[in-house]
Amino acid sequence: MSSLKEYLEKLHSPDEAERIYAAEDIGYWNAPDGVPPLLERVGRESSRAVRDAIFQALIRIDADASIEGSIRLLESEDPQIRNQAVDVLRRKGARSVPFLTTVMRDGDKDMRKLVLDALSEVPSSAAGAIYEAALSDQEPNVVITAVENLGRTRATQFRRRIEDRSEERRVGKECRS
Repeated sequence: MSSLKEYLEKLHSPDEAERIYAAEDIGYWNAPDGVPPLLERVGRESSRAVRDAIFQALIRIDADASIEGSIRLLESEDPQIRNQAVDVLRRKGARSVPFLTTVMRDGDKDMRKLVLDALSEVPSSAAGAIYEAALSDQEPNVVITAVENLGRTRATQFRRRIEDRSEERRVGKECRS
C-alpha cells in the first residue's frame, strides 16, 4: 500500500498519467496534508487533465483546507483555475459559507462576484447575510448576480429587498434626467 508521501512525490512526475493518478489517490486518501501540495501543483500544471484531477481531489478532501485553498485560487489570473475553484466551493455547499462571508466582506468587486458564483447552487437560507450584502453592493455586476441567483432559487424572502433596490434605481434615474 502506498503512502500519502509517495502520492505527493508522484505529483511531480514527468508522466501526465502518473500525475493524474497521484492527484486522484491524494483525493481518495482524504488527508488535509495533501491540500497544500495540490494547490501548489495546480498553479504550475500545464495539463488540463491533471488540473481536473487535482480539483476532483480537492472536492473529495473533507477538510477546511480545501475550501480555504479554493478561495485563494479565486485570485488566479487563469480563468479555468478560477472557474474550477468556484466549482469546488459550490460542491462544498453550506460548509463554504463562513469562508465566503469573509471574502464578501473583504474582497474586491471581482472576488465578491465570484463568491456569488460559488453560491449559485447553495440554498440562499445558508447564505442570507452574503445575499443581503450583495444586494447593497455598489458594483452592479455583484447586485445582478445576486438577483439572478435569488431568482433561480426562488428565494422569496429577498423579494421585498430586491423590489426596494429596483425602486431606488428607478428613482435615481428619474432624478438624473
